[in-house]
Amino acid sequence: RSEQVEALRRFDAELREAVLEGPFARLVDRALISETELLKVEVSARALKIDSASILMQQHGILRAVLRECLTSHYNLPFVEFSTDVHISRDLVDKLNPRYLKRVGWVPLPPDGDPVSILIDNPRNAWKCHDIQMLFRDRQIRYFLGFREDIVRFIDSAFGIAQPEKDIYAIMS
Repeated sequence: RSEQVEALRRFDAELREAVLEGPFARLVDRALISETELLKVEVSARALKIDSASILMQQHGILRAVLRECLTSHYNLPFVEFSTDVHISRDLVDKLNPRYLKRVGWVPLPPDGDPVSILIDNPRNAWKCHDIQMLFRDRQIRYFLGFREDIVRFIDSAFGIAQPEKDIYAIMS
Protein backbone atom coordinates (compact mmCIF):
# COMPACT_ATOMS: atom_id res chain seq x y z
CA ARG A 1 0.00 0.00 0.00
CA SER A 2 2.76 2.49 0.87
CA GLU A 3 4.46 1.65 -2.46
CA GLN A 4 1.27 2.62 -4.30
CA VAL A 5 1.00 5.86 -2.36
CA GLU A 6 4.63 6.65 -3.10
CA ALA A 7 4.13 5.85 -6.80
CA LEU A 8 1.13 8.21 -6.91
CA ARG A 9 3.13 10.96 -5.21
CA ARG A 10 5.95 10.54 -7.75
CA PHE A 11 3.45 10.60 -10.62
CA ASP A 12 1.80 13.74 -9.21
CA ALA A 13 5.18 15.46 -8.80
CA GLU A 14 6.30 14.48 -12.32
CA LEU A 15 3.01 15.62 -13.84
CA ARG A 16 3.09 18.93 -11.95
CA GLU A 17 6.69 19.56 -13.08
CA ALA A 18 5.92 18.65 -16.71
CA VAL A 19 2.85 20.88 -16.85
CA LEU A 20 4.31 23.84 -15.01
CA GLU A 21 7.46 23.80 -17.12
CA GLY A 22 5.57 23.02 -20.32
CA PRO A 23 4.36 25.29 -23.10
CA PHE A 24 1.13 26.28 -21.38
CA ALA A 25 2.69 27.37 -18.07
CA ARG A 26 2.55 30.91 -19.47
CA LEU A 27 -1.24 30.73 -19.23
CA VAL A 28 -0.91 30.44 -15.46
CA ASP A 29 1.64 33.29 -15.41
CA ARG A 30 -0.83 35.46 -17.35
CA ALA A 31 -3.72 34.44 -15.05
CA LEU A 32 -5.70 32.95 -17.95
CA ILE A 33 -6.07 29.66 -16.08
CA SER A 34 -5.19 28.45 -12.61
CA GLU A 35 -2.42 25.97 -11.92
CA THR A 36 -5.03 23.46 -10.69
CA GLU A 37 -7.12 23.86 -13.83
CA LEU A 38 -4.07 23.44 -16.06
CA LEU A 39 -3.19 20.23 -14.23
CA LYS A 40 -6.77 19.00 -14.70
CA VAL A 41 -6.54 19.79 -18.41
CA GLU A 42 -3.39 17.69 -18.71
CA VAL A 43 -4.90 14.77 -16.78
CA SER A 44 -8.04 14.94 -18.96
CA ALA A 45 -5.99 15.14 -22.15
CA ARG A 46 -4.01 12.06 -21.19
CA ALA A 47 -7.11 10.14 -20.14
CA LEU A 48 -9.00 11.06 -23.32
CA LYS A 49 -5.87 10.69 -25.51
CA ILE A 50 -6.31 14.14 -27.01
CA ASP A 51 -4.12 17.22 -26.96
CA SER A 52 -4.23 19.80 -24.20
CA ALA A 53 -4.61 22.68 -26.67
CA SER A 54 -8.00 21.35 -27.82
CA ILE A 55 -9.29 21.23 -24.26
CA LEU A 56 -7.90 24.68 -23.51
CA MET A 57 -9.63 26.14 -26.57
CA GLN A 58 -12.92 24.30 -26.33
CA GLN A 59 -13.54 24.09 -22.59
CA HIS A 60 -11.62 27.11 -21.27
CA GLY A 61 -12.04 29.56 -24.14
CA ILE A 62 -8.32 30.19 -24.61
CA LEU A 63 -7.76 31.68 -28.05
CA ARG A 64 -5.75 29.82 -30.69
CA ALA A 65 -3.46 32.83 -31.06
CA VAL A 66 -2.60 32.74 -27.35
CA LEU A 67 -1.87 29.01 -27.46
CA ARG A 68 0.16 29.43 -30.66
CA GLU A 69 2.24 32.10 -28.91
CA CYS A 70 2.81 29.79 -25.92
CA LEU A 71 3.92 26.96 -28.18
CA THR A 72 6.24 29.01 -30.39
CA SER A 73 7.84 30.67 -27.37
CA HIS A 74 8.34 27.36 -25.60
CA TYR A 75 9.68 25.35 -28.56
CA ASN A 76 11.27 28.22 -30.52
CA LEU A 77 10.02 26.86 -33.84
CA PRO A 78 7.88 28.31 -36.63
CA PHE A 79 4.16 27.55 -36.45
CA VAL A 80 2.01 26.28 -39.32
CA GLU A 81 -1.78 26.32 -39.24
CA PHE A 82 -4.00 24.41 -41.63
CA SER A 83 -4.49 26.04 -45.00
CA THR A 84 -6.19 24.74 -48.12
CA ASP A 85 -3.37 26.47 -50.01
CA VAL A 86 -0.89 23.86 -48.73
CA HIS A 87 -1.15 20.70 -50.81
CA ILE A 88 0.64 17.66 -49.50
CA SER A 89 1.24 15.40 -52.46
CA ARG A 90 0.18 11.79 -52.15
CA ASP A 91 3.75 10.78 -53.09
CA LEU A 92 5.03 12.45 -49.92
CA VAL A 93 2.77 10.37 -47.64
CA ASP A 94 2.23 7.33 -49.86
CA LYS A 95 4.19 4.93 -47.63
CA LEU A 96 2.65 6.28 -44.42
CA ASN A 97 -0.57 5.16 -42.74
CA PRO A 98 -3.02 8.01 -42.07
CA ARG A 99 -4.28 6.44 -38.82
CA TYR A 100 -0.70 6.15 -37.61
CA LEU A 101 0.08 9.78 -38.50
CA LYS A 102 -3.06 11.00 -36.70
CA ARG A 103 -2.24 8.93 -33.62
CA VAL A 104 1.35 10.18 -33.35
CA GLY A 105 0.65 13.79 -34.35
CA TRP A 106 2.93 14.60 -37.26
CA VAL A 107 2.88 14.83 -41.06
CA PRO A 108 5.48 15.70 -43.71
CA LEU A 109 4.93 19.03 -45.44
CA PRO A 110 5.77 20.01 -49.01
CA PRO A 111 8.04 20.41 -50.72
CA ASP A 112 9.60 16.97 -50.59
CA GLY A 113 13.27 17.79 -50.47
CA ASP A 114 16.19 18.17 -48.15
CA PRO A 115 15.61 19.05 -45.43
CA VAL A 116 12.31 17.20 -44.98
CA SER A 117 9.76 19.52 -43.39
CA ILE A 118 7.76 17.88 -40.61
CA LEU A 119 4.71 19.41 -38.96
CA ILE A 120 4.54 18.05 -35.41
CA ASP A 121 2.61 18.77 -32.23
CA ASN A 122 5.48 18.06 -29.83
CA PRO A 123 9.03 18.26 -31.18
CA ARG A 124 10.48 17.29 -27.78
CA ASN A 125 8.86 13.87 -27.79
CA ALA A 126 11.93 11.69 -28.22
CA TRP A 127 10.18 8.61 -29.60
CA LYS A 128 8.30 10.65 -32.23
CA CYS A 129 11.49 12.32 -33.40
CA HIS A 130 13.35 9.00 -33.43
CA ASP A 131 10.55 7.43 -35.47
CA ILE A 132 10.65 10.30 -37.96
CA GLN A 133 14.45 10.03 -38.25
CA MET A 134 14.16 6.29 -38.91
CA LEU A 135 11.57 6.87 -41.66
CA PHE A 136 13.60 9.62 -43.34
CA ARG A 137 17.07 8.11 -42.97
CA ASP A 138 20.02 10.06 -44.30
CA ARG A 139 17.92 13.20 -44.71
CA GLN A 140 17.95 16.42 -42.75
CA ILE A 141 14.73 17.17 -40.86
CA ARG A 142 13.26 20.59 -40.18
CA TYR A 143 10.45 20.74 -37.65
CA PHE A 144 7.44 23.03 -37.63
CA LEU A 145 4.84 23.25 -34.88
CA GLY A 146 1.14 22.77 -35.36
CA PHE A 147 -2.04 22.13 -33.44
CA ARG A 148 -3.06 18.48 -33.45
CA GLU A 149 -6.39 19.34 -35.10
CA ASP A 150 -4.56 21.10 -37.95
CA ILE A 151 -2.20 18.16 -38.40
CA VAL A 152 -5.23 15.86 -38.68
CA ARG A 153 -6.78 18.20 -41.27
CA PHE A 154 -3.55 18.14 -43.33
CA ILE A 155 -3.51 14.33 -43.13
CA ASP A 156 -7.16 14.08 -44.16
CA SER A 157 -6.51 16.47 -47.04
CA ALA A 158 -3.45 14.52 -48.23
CA PHE A 159 -5.31 11.20 -48.16
CA GLY A 160 -8.62 12.55 -49.49
CA ILE A 161 -10.49 11.81 -46.26
CA ALA A 162 -13.64 13.90 -45.79
CA GLN A 163 -13.81 16.16 -42.73
CA PRO A 164 -16.71 15.72 -40.30
CA GLU A 165 -19.17 18.59 -40.10
CA LYS A 166 -18.47 19.41 -36.44
CA ASP A 167 -15.79 18.38 -34.02
CA ILE A 168 -16.65 16.41 -30.89
CA TYR A 169 -16.36 19.42 -28.59
CA ALA A 170 -18.84 21.42 -30.65
CA ILE A 171 -21.30 18.54 -30.39
CA MET A 172 -20.79 18.22 -26.63
CA SER A 173 -21.24 21.94 -25.87
